[in-house]
Amino acid sequence: MNTMKLMTLGYSNVGKTYFLGSLFKLSYDVGSKGFSIQSKKFNETTDVSSVFGIVSGVDQTGSVSTTVDIRSSSMVLKRGANDLFDIEVTDIEGQALEPGRSLEVSEKIIEKITDYDGLILILEAPQNDAECDLSKQQLSQMLNFAGKALGRNEKIPITLVINKIDRLQKSRDIKKLADEEVAILKVELMKKYPGNPRKVAQEMRFREGSAINRHVKTAINTFEIVDICENFFNFVRNTSLSVPCKVFLSTSFGFGSGSTDNINSFLGENGLYKPYGGGACFLWTIYARLKSQSVAAFDEDSVGTSLDTLTRDLLEDITELHSRGKAYYDPEDNNGDNIFSLRNVASLRSGVDG
Repeated sequence: MNTMKLMTLGYSNVGKTYFLGSLFKLSYDVGSKGFSIQSKKFNETTDVSSVFGIVSGVDQTGSVSTTVDIRSSSMVLKRGANDLFDIEVTDIEGQALEPGRSLEVSEKIIEKITDYDGLILILEAPQNDAECDLSKQQLSQMLNFAGKALGRNEKIPITLVINKIDRLQKSRDIKKLADEEVAILKVELMKKYPGNPRKVAQEMRFREGSAINRHVKTAINTFEIVDICENFFNFVRNTSLSVPCKVFLSTSFGFGSGSTDNINSFLGENGLYKPYGGGACFLWTIYARLKSQSVAAFDEDSVGTSLDTLTRDLLEDITELHSRGKAYYDPEDNNGDNIFSLRNVASLRSGVDG
């Protein structure tokens, strides 16, 4: 494998550019298996890293611009200090998906999309029937585009991101409630392990995730989100090809930001940047693409590890993102009907495995 190419599809104003920027937190916030993404050249910026710098407060002089035409960022997936393989992340103009708008760009997408190894579709979390209906219309159009790629490469994973979940009514108190629980937990652990901050930090790292995800589970349990997920799986299940697919919930800023469209408001008192869901989505899309490859097609010598080891360890880091409160799955209910479960992938059948 020379380069794995991933493309995002999403209409204007669904937060696609911010979502891509949030992925760059994987450049330093790594799991126990050490996977990260970096700019292809360490001393140069990409569109993804530039957006991350702005929304995280590192770069206070720039501004995030709407994507025009097609923009690509050259990245590399690393494990520790070792390069594994290159990743090209492509962002497209949202208007290109709308019938009758940006025809030239939409033709470019159709031409290029067949060369891609994974597609990430992004919707804004619907809060009522009207928004849900609009999301389903957008999803249908994005899957029309995706079909062009599937006709050439049936092993392309399609990952659906339901973005801006911090807009949901029951999400608005997640940060406050989780912070209160975590503060109490920290006091208890400091009493339990006096003079042992390392042990306190180790337990806090994972138990904090339980507090956050318990509230996320309640917030996303809405008719609208379930309807979108079922609609997505109905499309993919009834495609003639076996398409790896999964749904992720995301907020590109974190909970408690007040307004997901106002960076300056977010970077005030609550300015700790904690994007949720994007990193796990990104690593899972890579993981699913690798799992759909044959061992013979995988260049073990170039990557420096076996396909089985690489995918197993990737899944561990993906699962760890959940346990640390940075992504949502439902580990308590792993039956085939649960759309939010995370399972080992034996054969990536749409909507069932993975």
